Amino acid sequence: MKEKLLELARQVLELNPTELAKLMPEMKARMQCYDGSYEWEQAVVAFFIINAVRFKSQLPAAAVRLGPGPFAERPRLRVVK
Repeated sequence: MKEKLLELARQVLELNPTELAKLMPEMKARMQCYDGSYEWEQAVVAFFIINAVRFKSQLPAAAVRLGPGPFAERPRLRVVK
């Protein structure tokens, strides 16, 4: 199962983020019209895949903006008597 998920992730990361963003309104509109069909389920999964790609693309900018996290620096150890 893990191998299948990683292969799917590799395939998703090869997709063009700009083209995915253009599909997002269509997937969102289809997702909002719940009918429980297989096509509806596909739209839900596609919407969240597109969202995941968008989120992944924004992470580097957020990391630069926020700076190093609280665990980036080792704590200063001292002898306690």
